[in-house]
Amino acid sequence: MERRGDIVFFCLALFFLWTSVSGLLNPKGVNYEVEALMAIKYSLKDPHSVLSNWDDDAVDPCNWATVTCSPDHFVIALGIPSQNISGTLSPSIGNLTNLQTVLMQDNNISGPIPYDIGKLQKLQTLDLSDNFFIGQLPDSLSNMKGLHYLRLNNNSLFGTIPSSLANMTQLTFLDISYNNLSGPVPKLNAKTFNIVGNPQICATGIEENCFRTTLIPSAINNSQDSQSSSKPKSHKVALAFASSLSCIFLLILGFGFLLWWRQRYNKQIFFDVNDQHREELCLGNLKKFNFRELQVATNNFCSKNLIGKGGFGNVYKGYLSDGSVIAVKRLKDGNAIGGEIQFQTEVEMISLAVHRNLLRLYGFCMTATERLLVYPYMSNGSVASRLKAKPALDWNTRKRIALGAGRGLLYLHEQCDPKIIHRDVKAANILLDDYCEAVVGDFGLAKLLDHQDSHVTTAVRGTVGHIAPEYLSTGQSSEKTDVFGFGILLLELISGQKALEFGKAANQKGAMLDWVKKIHKEKKIDLLVDKDLRNNYDRIELDEIVQVALLCTQYLPSHRPKMSEVVRMLEGDGLAEKWEASQSAESTRSRGNELSSSEHYADHTVSGLLNPKGVNYEVEALMAIKYSLKDPHSVLSNWDDDAVDPCNWATVTCSPDHFVIALLMQDNNISGPIPYDIGKLQKLQTLDLSDNFFIGQLPDSLSNMKGLHYLDISYNNLSGPVPKLNAKTFNIVGNPQICATGIEENCFRTTLIPSAINNSQDQHREELCLGNLKKFNFRELQVATNNFCSKNLIGKGGFGNVYKGYLSDGSVIAVKRLKDGNAIGGEIQFQTEVEMISLAVHRNLLRLYGFCMTATERLLVYPYMSNGSVASRLKAKPALDWNTRKRIALGAGRGLLYLHEQCDPKIIHRDVKAANILLDDYCEAVVGDFGLAKLLDHQDSHVTTAVRGTVGHIAPEYLSTGQSSEKTDVFGFGILLLELISGQKALEFGKAANQKGAMLDWVKKIHKEKKIDLLVDKDLRNNYDRIELDEIVQVALLCTQYLPSHRPKMSEVVRMLEGDGLAEKWEASQSAESTRSRGNELSSSEHYADHTGDSSLLAQAMELSGPR
Repeated sequence: MERRGDIVFFCLALFFLWTSVSGLLNPKGVNYEVEALMAIKYSLKDPHSVLSNWDDDAVDPCNWATVTCSPDHFVIALGIPSQNISGTLSPSIGNLTNLQTVLMQDNNISGPIPYDIGKLQKLQTLDLSDNFFIGQLPDSLSNMKGLHYLRLNNNSLFGTIPSSLANMTQLTFLDISYNNLSGPVPKLNAKTFNIVGNPQICATGIEENCFRTTLIPSAINNSQDSQSSSKPKSHKVALAFASSLSCIFLLILGFGFLLWWRQRYNKQIFFDVNDQHREELCLGNLKKFNFRELQVATNNFCSKNLIGKGGFGNVYKGYLSDGSVIAVKRLKDGNAIGGEIQFQTEVEMISLAVHRNLLRLYGFCMTATERLLVYPYMSNGSVASRLKAKPALDWNTRKRIALGAGRGLLYLHEQCDPKIIHRDVKAANILLDDYCEAVVGDFGLAKLLDHQDSHVTTAVRGTVGHIAPEYLSTGQSSEKTDVFGFGILLLELISGQKALEFGKAANQKGAMLDWVKKIHKEKKIDLLVDKDLRNNYDRIELDEIVQVALLCTQYLPSHRPKMSEVVRMLEGDGLAEKWEASQSAESTRSRGNELSSSEHYADHTVSGLLNPKGVNYEVEALMAIKYSLKDPHSVLSNWDDDAVDPCNWATVTCSPDHFVIALLMQDNNISGPIPYDIGKLQKLQTLDLSDNFFIGQLPDSLSNMKGLHYLDISYNNLSGPVPKLNAKTFNIVGNPQICATGIEENCFRTTLIPSAINNSQDQHREELCLGNLKKFNFRELQVATNNFCSKNLIGKGGFGNVYKGYLSDGSVIAVKRLKDGNAIGGEIQFQTEVEMISLAVHRNLLRLYGFCMTATERLLVYPYMSNGSVASRLKAKPALDWNTRKRIALGAGRGLLYLHEQCDPKIIHRDVKAANILLDDYCEAVVGDFGLAKLLDHQDSHVTTAVRGTVGHIAPEYLSTGQSSEKTDVFGFGILLLELISGQKALEFGKAANQKGAMLDWVKKIHKEKKIDLLVDKDLRNNYDRIELDEIVQVALLCTQYLPSHRPKMSEVVRMLEGDGLAEKWEASQSAESTRSRGNELSSSEHYADHTGDSSLLAQAMELSGPR
């Protein structure tokens, strides 16, 4: 009997198994979801082989890359963002009926959005933004009743918005900005939606202006006008009369009440009841809120809305009138932070720090007693809160958070200009976006609040347990202060504990760092791991992250790595060497060799200053400067009395004839008075002493420095009058007790900014329109360029002509007059694009200075680069030396890396060439003309018939299809490397007797034959490193491979130029080359030859050649 029951049970189990499986199988026995996914794969081009493990023969797709399944093995999510995927989206996606999330943003997918996508009834999130989709929005979108989040922005969609979208009752977020949509906007249920960048769009009810209106979300109001009454006219008149009397009575009553209210509550004069006409765009993309608005949003800063407390103030969750959710930081001591100009300047600097791992500032508020900052609300909270929540963060997410936070700090320290020190790096200040990516918050606030005091402040801003020892004891901070905090953050991520909570567990003995060092040495590091991970972590990775944390938290700041080294170690490069060197130094370091800064200073003050005959006067002056200052980080340690030439000293830059022309000592915690001897540096052109602790008055000897062009003494503790200076540009903000000559009566109250020291008659024009951008009027630029005189023409290019100009204050500018200014787009569109360009801030990018906009003109204003472009310098004498060429290559690479991988949104240059790489006063590379291709192409579709670029630099796929990607720029960068080596333009190549055929083919040939010296610029006269030459040529050849998928990313290119990973990359490339059939490999010269018959395409490309 029992055996019979077992058989029945087995049959039932088999039946249920069959029914559950058969639901996924088509009549041929193939899983429907596998079939649909394979159709999607075959319609896409996958350059990075992300979908390589998707297999026709599979029964279950749940282990496939980018695919997520439910517990019952249905496909519920498809995530392929930012993978350079191209091709089209298959209609078969509609067969994945269990999908809840589709993320395919930031790729190169083209074609229409398939109608069948409307079959996805369970879909909640759909993001197809930043692709090349064309066609109309399918009506079927409205069938997805459960959709909450829809992003289709930055595509090339056209036509009207389907009225059926009004039926999507669950939709809370919609972004269809920057397409080519037209017609009316239906009434939408989404609380947040964005339709900017569609010039032909209009709101319901204003169809008569339908093709002339550009809307921003706040302009759309779906409220309906009340219907006209059907009652008799006489009744209406009587009703109106009675209403009028009532209104007059109420107005009189209200006016009397207002007078009483103002007398009693005078402090609330900043409240603005009618907020319709306030100026919202005050600083760049920042909104200037009034205090009443934020009071309403946060329910008068109700304690129930309090979501965070910190050293800088409290944070409240708030809801704006349009439904958007914000986080409002109410700064402590708001009435003591400083004047309006100072606060706005600091807020503006914070807003210019733009990186995908930094929290973007949304707006601010300023009254006589309050200072508030407004940010987007992060629904996933902070790392600190998530470490305590359930379910626990998995190991891979923790690693990703560490790397993201590290990249954010790296940008603040080494890529942001000016750099920013955070001073309170901890888990509570690392927020998590919707995808659990790390976003660093609260940066820049330490400096913002400390301008009311000296930089050495008795109130150390930070969190106990995260504060570096030198900051806690002296109040002096540096980048290494943040590195220490980051090391503690890594240990918190591993342990799931706050630093101050450490030691509560029975197995945790002593201080956190000492205990971690001990268990690491004893190979018991598993004791540190968060128990919620339940052993689901990689033991080798754990050991590596702990090593990074211990390197970051070394006692002496000079022993800690820079954030760039930290990020590289977290990415898997250089940790072994760094750790070995650290351990070796630890074992041999004697305590007696560790001099404190006070001992170091004492030694030098006793030794005095020797002045024997024959000593270089500049050495003598610099040593006098060194001995009068305190240098806690030994920045000036290699300045030596016995030296003959100071040109290799830290912070010193010399001219080719060995005169000191620049002294760059900014942000090094140096203190003391500025010595009189500084005036002996007669050839000095640039002096930057900003962000230190200099005290006293400026020496009169500064007025003797006739060659001084640039002076920055901002954010010190200087006082007294400013002597007469020859510098055209100088910055003295952040010294509250300083004043300009002639206004000594306000000497102890005036804080000056450079533009305030100005005798021009242009005091009342609005200069700050977008962030730190000046909005020029056309007449002003006409005067500056002598009516765009041909004698002032310094460059021509595909985007327009460039003119040298002189402003009324004497500063020199470069004015780019864009082609077809009246066809670029509307005012809002142009300002939006200009603003995006201005937010790309990196030391190797050309900073946009201002703009001008009229009905027929669009002009961009940049600082003038006296050293010109790389293209012009390669032709000039004396020739650029080998080291300078290497430095230019690395700088240009870093600029492009920022545009591609660190800027948000990313920017593709599309015309990388020597003429677009400019050189600053120190021959550092500065990438120009970025963002302009997108600015001019919004008038067309993203796939434009006018290929923007320069023949010889245009990647083959861009020339043939018009579609660009980051790899388009990588190709151009490879050509740039060959131009730097050869001193020749790509199109000039072949004129020499020994140069045969197309450039790339010839370079490949001579590289294979080990005759690469034939490529080198003769002006170098054999003064170059043969090994370095071979390496740079290898990088150039990797960059210029025919298929985009075979080219490296710019992050890999930069790393190879820095000396990492080239050998492996080159070996892999050569191995693939040897096995690849020649039929699949067209040379770039053959490809170009194929297109020479297409005269229209070549003519469009040639249109953009020529120097900028």
